[in-house]
Amino acid sequence: MTTADHEDGLTVLATEQQAHAHLSPTKRDRDRDDKRGFSLELMAFETYKTRFGAVDAWKCPHPKGDTTQQTLDAAIGSGDGRG
Repeated sequence: MTTADHEDGLTVLATEQQAHAHLSPTKRDRDRDDKRGFSLELMAFETYKTRFGAVDAWKCPHPKGDTTQQTLDAAIGSGDGRG
């Protein structure tokens, strides 16, 4: 089995078996999943969006633009108790 480290520190799983072992670490759990008909399918994110979600649901709700010191200062001074 081959895995790769992604640039953001996450481990990329290359096969359905690796994903199943990641989600169900014990052989007993994997055997139970198999008996119940549980299966995994690796797919590209674009395929996932097409099959399971509306395109509009995947748009970022945050305004576009760079974070500046001014926007950070405004967030800290917003009185929300976090700063």
